[in-house]
Formats: sequence, structure tokens, C-alpha cells
Amino acid sequence: MQLSVIIPLYNINSYKEKFLKNVRKIYDQRYEYIFIDDGSIDKSLNFLKKNLKLKNMYFYQLKKNSGPGIARNIGIKKAKGKYILFLDADDDIIPKNLMKILNYVKKKNFY
Repeated sequence: MQLSVIIPLYNINSYKEKFLKNVRKIYDQRYEYIFIDDGSIDKSLNFLKKNLKLKNMYFYQLKKNSGPGIARNIGIKKAKGKYILFLDADDDIIPKNLMKILNYVKKKNFY
């Protein structure tokens, strides 16, 4: 696994369709995507599980809201990728830029 994309979530209901579109846009089955729901009360995670049935997508849920830092740390523990990319649920990334980032860290031999 080359890349683990870790995305903490908290009550994304108001922009869930845009979020879904963004995730599908950057989806690549060679990467893993780790979604950590940080105690949402709007059933954000249920929506994602129903609509993102793609390979290498993993969903975890915290019982109470603990902040994005805790969610990211849990994602790191679950990650299997050589590299980790953190995104927030409201981030929008262009797929070719994701490849540029990954190629850059490979070229510079970051590890």
C-alpha cells in the first residue's frame, strides 16, 4: 500500500454530496481511505458506508466527539500505507495534484 488517506469527519450532513463527489474524484484503488467519524450526531458515517462501497475504504466511529487530532491519530494507527495524507471533510483536492504530491515524496525518498 503506497498511500493512506485519513479523513476525520464530524457532522458533514450539510455538505455530504459535495464530500462524496470529492472522494470519488480522488479515489484510486491502489490507496486506502480511512474515515474516522468523530462522534457525529447526524449519521454522517452511515451515509458514507451506504454510498462509498469501494475497495480499500475503511470506516471507524468514535463514541464521543474528541476533536480532529484524536481522529487523525487513530487513523495513523490503522493506516497500512507507506505515506499518509490528511484531508479534512471540506477539503477539495485535484486528482493530478494528489499524484504530484505522491511522486514528489517518492522522488525525494521521504520516509
